[in-house]
Amino acid sequence: MSPVVPNARQFDSSDDQRAFSGLYVTRWPNVSTFIDHYLLNLNDTRAATRGDTTTFGARFAGDVKKRLLYDFEAAAQTGDTGGRTISAQAAVVRLWWHFADLPGNVSFWTYCDYATGTQDPSSRGVDRTFNQLFGGNHSYFGYLDLVGRQNIRDLYFQIESNPQPWVQLRMQYYMFHLAATRHALYNLSGTPIRRDPTGAAGNDVGNEIDFLVNFHLSPQQDVLLG
Repeated sequence: MSPVVPNARQFDSSDDQRAFSGLYVTRWPNVSTFIDHYLLNLNDTRAATRGDTTTFGARFAGDVKKRLLYDFEAAAQTGDTGGRTISAQAAVVRLWWHFADLPGNVSFWTYCDYATGTQDPSSRGVDRTFNQLFGGNHSYFGYLDLVGRQNIRDLYFQIESNPQPWVQLRMQYYMFHLAATRHALYNLSGTPIRRDPTGAAGNDVGNEIDFLVNFHLSPQQDVLLG
């Protein structure tokens, strides 16, 4: 497939300079556990971002009696970009606990998200920056949409409650740190927005806290406040 970039001034068309392909397989060893395997390839012929990136990874997830939910995922990337060899990795660990005995149907999430960066971006050797491909990070790195899954470490906590079937309350807290201090912070679209090439600024990016209330009015209508 090729991505379609919205254009406000003319009819949208596909980007024939980028080709995306892949294979995704899911296995169910039992009713409460599943295992994903995937192989993805992005071929980019644009002059500024020319390269070929192959991502392969696996995910193992399930639950224990609907009380504890676990989710583990790891991915690695190979290929070439800008004349450099790609060697990047990413990993995610998620745990969820449902407090069935508490009123309000309360649950607690915690997860750690890691994507590698290149300690010396000026080097012509190996590029260790993970490519988030076509990342939809809105649900994983906060509603401010300031941080992308590239050169980042994120520790995340969430408390969620459903006091009524049609009301969902959610509080999320994110702690962002750079994986490589001399490399950039990337935003949602994969564009570098901040960088200290000396690394003296350290790796602490900042924290984000989100408060969300969702009202499920009907099968066709939801109202989300945040």
